[in-house]
Amino acid sequence: MEKILLKLLLFLYFFIMIYKPEFVFIPQSDNTFFGLIGLCVYIFNKTLRNQIIIYSRGYPFPLFKAYIPVLLVALLSISINMTTEILYVKYFISIVFSYFMVYLGMIGFYKIYKEVTPQIIIKYLIFASLIHVIISLLMFVVPTINDLLNSLVKLNEDEIDKLESTFGARLQGFGALFYTSGLINGFVLIMIAISLYLYKTSITQKVLYLLSFAVIFIIGIMIARTIMIGGAFAFMILVVSLFKNPRHIARNLITLGIASFLFVILLVKVVETSNADFALLSDFGFEIFKVLFEGGGSTHSTDSMLNMYKILPESEKTWLIGDALWIQNGLYYKEVDIGYLRNIFYFGIIGSAFLYLYNYRCLSIIISKRYVFGSISKKITILLFLYVLILNFKGTIDLYTYILPFYFCTIYPNKKKKILNSQTHN
Repeated sequence: MEKILLKLLLFLYFFIMIYKPEFVFIPQSDNTFFGLIGLCVYIFNKTLRNQIIIYSRGYPFPLFKAYIPVLLVALLSISINMTTEILYVKYFISIVFSYFMVYLGMIGFYKIYKEVTPQIIIKYLIFASLIHVIISLLMFVVPTINDLLNSLVKLNEDEIDKLESTFGARLQGFGALFYTSGLINGFVLIMIAISLYLYKTSITQKVLYLLSFAVIFIIGIMIARTIMIGGAFAFMILVVSLFKNPRHIARNLITLGIASFLFVILLVKVVETSNADFALLSDFGFEIFKVLFEGGGSTHSTDSMLNMYKILPESEKTWLIGDALWIQNGLYYKEVDIGYLRNIFYFGIIGSAFLYLYNYRCLSIIISKRYVFGSISKKITILLFLYVLILNFKGTIDLYTYILPFYFCTIYPNKKKKILNSQTHN
């Protein structure tokens, strides 16, 4: 019973770590509050720190060092433009706090599981994503739950206005709202597909994973359609995994059929027992598919996005080093919400290039250099980097916070010896 309670508490912390609902009873932000606690534990509990670092080799400084070029260009742009918009300076502080927030959570994982494997992290990610989308659905179906949960989190005026204006027309997410929700849930779909590709699972486990995939995708698309990017990557991996072993094709197809059948029953049951208007949610989530089937070429969202691409820098200085502005008069600078353009307007092509290089280096440090996913770690690093690059056509994102738990996965003796030998020779 005690172990079950500890796992529930660990999951609650993991959910906060990933989806970051800024509860009113937690001082400051989640990152700041839990990051400071994690930093204190890291500094003052040397025995625990050495134990976890020996198990994982998850040193903080390689990640922090990778960000230095981005930080320097941001400071240069701020100095040249004489602004006070220190966005990417503050983000460096967020990176530091995120590391120690996750480190604090990983202490719990090592206490309960004795080792941390990618499979364990993926299971927690799946469960967190399921809880996130189910809570989001309940908030739509039962307005009192919506009011109660929203009263527990800190929301700024812009978020309140957007929640009020979209309520009833789309699901809104809990903790991570809208676009951020789509980013995280899409990442979880990719992790489900990778897990099915890499690891041996029973038919029951495969059915549960595929059912989870369907639930997360269908509900998630009614929160943010950007989940389709992660879904597309994941679907390609799933197809490969289903047909990877010719001897298991029939079993895999039967598994997929069972999962699909259970999902349809579940979906019909939810719709039949609810008084909510799911037609509006369907219109939002699946609008792009309806447009394509009807022979149309665009949606309101895509039209708005394409119009933003017409707003370009007007000077060489802006192209090169940016204007060091992110927000102006309470709106995004130039009223542009495109990831690539926002970064160019902030610190130019130079800063943007270093930023995306940092994104890749983080993925490489956490995944491929530590062989987290075995022989295909490099391919997964490239795939996730492509995911980042594609999503930046819509908004600004990186995966640092969401891949950090994998940085603390146990390195087994053969891998540990290889890393220790390389460090000795260096």
